[in-house]
Amino acid sequence: MKILVESPNGVRSELPPEGNIIYIPTNRVCGSSIRSTINEIETLPTSMRPYYHFVIIECGIDKMSSNQNRRTASKVSMSSGVPIWFLTESLWSQMVTQIHSYLHSNTINRLLRFSYPCYGAGPIKASVLMSILKGNTLHRRDSDQTVEISSSGISPLSVEVELLGRAVANVSKDNHLSRKIVRGVGSSLSGQPARDRRDLDEVDGNLGALLDNAHGSYRNRSSVSDLHQEDATIAMPSYFDNSDVLLRSDETGIIEMGICALRDVFRWIPEMPAKNIFGIDYMQKNLLYQRNDSLLVWHDLYAFHEYDASRLLQTSSAKIEQYMLAELKYAAIRPVWNKVNKQLQRSSHDGFDRLQYMTAWEEALEDFEQLVEPVMNVYTEVYCQAVNRAKHDALKQRLAIRKNVVENFRDDAVDSARKAMEDFLLLTTVWEDLVSACERNGKL
Repeated sequence: MKILVESPNGVRSELPPEGNIIYIPTNRVCGSSIRSTINEIETLPTSMRPYYHFVIIECGIDKMSSNQNRRTASKVSMSSGVPIWFLTESLWSQMVTQIHSYLHSNTINRLLRFSYPCYGAGPIKASVLMSILKGNTLHRRDSDQTVEISSSGISPLSVEVELLGRAVANVSKDNHLSRKIVRGVGSSLSGQPARDRRDLDEVDGNLGALLDNAHGSYRNRSSVSDLHQEDATIAMPSYFDNSDVLLRSDETGIIEMGICALRDVFRWIPEMPAKNIFGIDYMQKNLLYQRNDSLLVWHDLYAFHEYDASRLLQTSSAKIEQYMLAELKYAAIRPVWNKVNKQLQRSSHDGFDRLQYMTAWEEALEDFEQLVEPVMNVYTEVYCQAVNRAKHDALKQRLAIRKNVVENFRDDAVDSARKAMEDFLLLTTVWEDLVSACERNGKL
């Protein structure tokens, strides 16, 4: 099986058969992110660059935006000498047809077509590409973000390349010695927050916390622990001895997927192939926190996150409704996901146990209604409060739109969340066969 991609000027060719992937999943104009990613690639030694393929994965993008991205890509590729490839939706569809011919799986044929907005689509496509190639690491950059390069010339990409796959000694406080594999490396965001709670915060900064507490985010996402202090002493490579980059172990989930790289885990499970739900592209990274043999490393080369004009100005009622519905669906998934995580932590061991993982999800879904109803009640109460306490008409109007979604689309959101989790389990069931088929046929 070959990976067909397009150059910025539309010429189709095969992606080189070896290497790792740096990718931007996008449905919008993302010239700044393209240029930023090229800057990162240029921090790698020249001899390494051919083994890191830069692919822009198109997901529901219109032709005008695609053409604008291609013009930018053509210019920066020519000036830098770094190839940039486009995986179009048409080429992806051909790839799914080919995979279906190997496996004859209706699940794959149905769930991988992505005829709808899906935050997991880009990462799933990238995971399939990596299963065909002979590499091990996926490096993601989001289309609304740009990254920092340190004063010593170190980029997030060079940190990821240096750390991923390393086996490091882990000495706990009770002097228990173990070895962990670095399977995740990433950072946080500066600029606009990924979760847009501006209107709630304007009413009361505590209202957003009420929502988060309702769906029981069992990890504190506000902190990380120093690699050389607290729970573990971890020997890091000398590459960083004289650098100005701060490294810490991430035990709380603070790493954002838009500035993150993963190793191995994309061969174990997919992301969630769900329609218009936030946060469902964190399934792979989240699994690593539940494993005794894996380490995630945070660095302080932040990504700058910027809203597009429509989101920044909040002038579209339809966009506000869409955003609220996506958040509400996520809120219905989160308590079930948390229960899965707790179960995996209690029975965690080295190696990935697919049956254990599937069983944890199936058992958590049995309690779906009782887990989700309190969360939906809190969302209703919070947005009723927010509308009543809004201090000016424009704020009240925007909050009323959100309140209307919570009250009138609650059942739809819950049903969509359940279906999303069931589809995720279906895809996870066949994922091992899919990856094996891609690896096997990728060598032909």
